[in-house]
This record gives sequence, C-alpha cells and structure tokens, in this order.
Amino acid sequence: MRTATIDEKAQAFEESRLSLEATNAKSIYGCMITFDEKGSQETNIKYKLSIEHIAERENSYNAYKINRAEDVWINHKTPESSYDQFSFLSSQFIYPLEVETTATGNLNKITNYKEIKERWKAHEILLQKKYQGDFVSDYIKSMSFSLVNEDVFFSKIKNDWFIYLYFSPLYISYSDDLYKFTRRSYPIIPGTLPVKYELKQSIEQIKQHLRVQVKGSIDDDRCTLDLVQGLNAPYHSILNPSEKKAKGTCAIEYFINQVTGVLEGYHGTFEQKIEGIKKVSISMYRTNDEIPVDLVDEVVEEPTPVPKKKRFFSNWFN
Repeated sequence: MRTATIDEKAQAFEESRLSLEATNAKSIYGCMITFDEKGSQETNIKYKLSIEHIAERENSYNAYKINRAEDVWINHKTPESSYDQFSFLSSQFIYPLEVETTATGNLNKITNYKEIKERWKAHEILLQKKYQGDFVSDYIKSMSFSLVNEDVFFSKIKNDWFIYLYFSPLYISYSDDLYKFTRRSYPIIPGTLPVKYELKQSIEQIKQHLRVQVKGSIDDDRCTLDLVQGLNAPYHSILNPSEKKAKGTCAIEYFINQVTGVLEGYHGTFEQKIEGIKKVSISMYRTNDEIPVDLVDEVVEEPTPVPKKKRFFSNWFN
C-alpha cells in the first residue's frame, strides 16, 4: 500500500486533487529533445520557449501565449545546412501561439488561428524568396494544406513534443493512494496518428515540489506493421491477428510548484520496438528561476561546439 507523502505546505494539492493557480504566471523554458536512432548516434535539438498565462476562462479553463526563441542548436551547434535552417525558421510564423486548456490542463484548442493563418501569407512569400529547392515547395504545400482547416492545424500543433507534454492532464483527482490509471496518446511516429498508451499516473511530494510520475506501455489497436506503414487504422492487425503487436514504454516526471501548481519542468523518455527511432527523450525546465539540481539530471545550457553530424532536424519539426 502506498503511503501518502504530501503535507499541508503543498497548497496546490488539497482533498486528493492537484489544482492550478496560474494567474500572471510567465516562464521561460529550456527545451531539449534527443533522438536515438537504430544504428546511429544520438541527435539532440535545443531551443527556448516562453509560456505566459493570459486569461482564466469559465469552468477553470485557461489561456496561454507561447513564444519560441529564434535560436536553435542541433547537436550543440547552430544549424549549418540551409535545409536545417529552413526547417526551423519556416515554422517561426506560428508564434506567438495562443492556446486554451481544459480544467485538467489538457490542450484544448488554438485561439489565434486566424492570426496565424494571416501571418503565413507573408511568411510564405519570404520563404520562397530566401530558399530554393523541392523541399521548400513540399513544405509550403504541406503547411498550406494544414492551415486550410483549424482542426488539421491543431493536430499538427499537438505533434510538437514540448507543447503536447507541457499541456497534459495533470490537474486531476487521485485515489487515497495518490495514483490513477488512465490512457493517453503520444506522437512517437511522424506522419501518423499518436500511439495510445495505458498509463499509471501518481503524485508525491519531493522536497519543495510536487512530482507527478506517468509510466506506461503501448496499448494501441494498430500492430507494428500498421505503424511502420504510417496507417491511422488497424488494417494489418485485423487482416492478420497474428501480426506482431506494437511494443514500447514511456516514463515521464513532472515537477510542479507546490503552492501555485505551475509546472516547473519535466523529463520524459519513450522507448519503442518499431522501425526508425528507438528512443526519444524530452526535457523542459524553467531557466528564469534557479532549477533545483537535486530534481533534474540535466539542465539545458548554452551549446558548446562538437563535430558536425548528419542532417536530421527537418524530419521532426515540420
């Protein structure tokens, strides 16, 4: 039996429920994502996001403004190829991005979609003037298609690891033993619908913070072959029930301010036995306040030069 470890100092956790008091909260976060491909070395990407709470709506819904810094580092270096430079800068028009979350903290919708769509018109012209090549035309076609419909564009935004993990359903009620079983989907494979996971979500107090741990494994109707082929429905698993089931695990730790409930940062690891990427690690921690070093394994810092690696960035952030 789990022993309760949350005391009265943790004002954000009362009556077995984690709550949020985000009014006027604004934080700058260092973001790092690392991909471990089969047969190759790790590739990591770093940049910074600012997230500002701008309104509280009815039913405890909240509104936020997200901005992304223009600097990015791939394997601790600024992008050297025009392809990688384009891949990051081409999506800069999305920011500032304004979103709404549910009472649980889950990403609900984009609230400045029309503004983003208008910004794209000028940005498209700029990209065509500055860059040349088939990859430019392909990107412009893809983004133009995504912006035709608000729901399609919202789906694209939810494939951003940092945003999707940050706006997670953390503000929920827990059992007397401080856990809850749940399900959620994560975008572990580019170009297909997020993969479903069966999860156990628990909460405890660590020094001056609350820690929410999310652990689970893949529980998707699609088999491995379905996912490899980028299918959004369980075609091969229905056609041949003996097809190999998709396997993988995830483990995420969220560190939360015990008084306000505002997210200080998180670290997540996703491992899967499917072709391509075998492991994805995502970290996002506040950089404008001191980060408790006893809570995190690595803080995102300014880059130092290392030998150049292969072009990679564009495969994941368009």
